[in-house]
Amino acid sequence: MATKIIFTKDTDVSTLSATDITGLTVTEVQSFTKAQIEQFGVTQAAGLTEKQLSVLKTSGIDPSAFAAIPVKSMPGLVIRGVTADQFNSLTGSQIAALKSTQAMDLTAKQLANITAEAVNSFSTGKGAGFEGLNVKNLPDITALDTSHVAALSSKQLTSQLTTTQIASLTGEQANALTKTQATLLTPKFMAALSDEGVANLSTDFLKAVTPTTLAGLTVTGNIDALTEDQLPYISASQLNRFSAAQVNALADNADLAFISTTALAGLDAKNISGLNLGALTGDGQFVP
Repeated sequence: MATKIIFTKDTDVSTLSATDITGLTVTEVQSFTKAQIEQFGVTQAAGLTEKQLSVLKTSGIDPSAFAAIPVKSMPGLVIRGVTADQFNSLTGSQIAALKSTQAMDLTAKQLANITAEAVNSFSTGKGAGFEGLNVKNLPDITALDTSHVAALSSKQLTSQLTTTQIASLTGEQANALTKTQATLLTPKFMAALSDEGVANLSTDFLKAVTPTTLAGLTVTGNIDALTEDQLPYISASQLNRFSAAQVNALADNADLAFISTTALAGLDAKNISGLNLGALTGDGQFVP
């Protein structure tokens, strides 16, 4: 049977084994001095338990040793105390092991230098780390790979992403947005998309997005970015939600020629009453 060590403020922590650390009481761990915390190496960090971590000032642990702490044992208090250097010391498998309840405590300061490899190491799915991550805190939203874009939740898409981040989405990322996500979005999201983003939305996305949300496309901005391959998938109900100014914008760009006659039947008095002469008689438009 292993002999329990007698721990004092003079104990050299670097000489302790992982088993020795595990055997310490919460009271003993609370009594660690700053110097003793700085003595932690990989061996000692590996022995820390969840209860011990909840009272230990982990910010003093060297990043190289911090990476040895069992991630599944890190409570929220520990996550909130992690430095950027410590977080950057975690391996991809450790990041993948984080749960949503742990990831939600990560701040912009902690994620300031996160690499594309690290951000895409977060596991996706119910209860997984990526679900809990506040994507507003990511320094570069373009670092997300397409599988993580497709995993963005309603909260992340509508409450966390900033308009600047939405505008920064690449064409490849916009194309990865799913038809399920399309039903969750707001007009504000559509208005913030860049021309590149709009032009790369998939036809499945366009067919699924609600009329109100699609009507968020702006007359002076991105509505003209819809391509001739996308326009045939605009429905009558979607077109009906467009204002006369939006219909005019499509007409001025000769885009109405690519919209189906079925969809055009969705236009009503409010859409047509404000149409300019060019919309009615322009080359390739829906009225000869």
